[in-house]
Amino acid sequence: MGDILSRSIMMTELTTANSFIVRVYRVDPEDPHKLTGLVEAMDGSDVRAPFTNLDELAALLSRLPGKRGGRKRRTKQDANL
Repeated sequence: MGDILSRSIMMTELTTANSFIVRVYRVDPEDPHKLTGLVEAMDGSDVRAPFTNLDELAALLSRLPGKRGGRKRRTKQDANL
C-alpha cells in the first residue's frame, strides 16, 4: 500500500510541476492576438505574471518555474543583459 501512496504523491508532483491558471480579462475584438490577463503558477510559489498578447503568454508559460525548479529559456533579451 505504501508503494501505491508514494507513486500517487510522485504523480501529483509531476502533474503540478507545469500547471498554471491563465486568466484572460480582455480580448481586442479587432485583433484577437491582443489580450490582457494574468498567469499564476500552481507550484505553491505564488508567482503571478501579467501578459498583454499571445507572445507574452507563451513566453511566460515556457519560463515560469515548476516544483522541480523549471528551466528558464534564454531569449535574445536575456543574452543582451
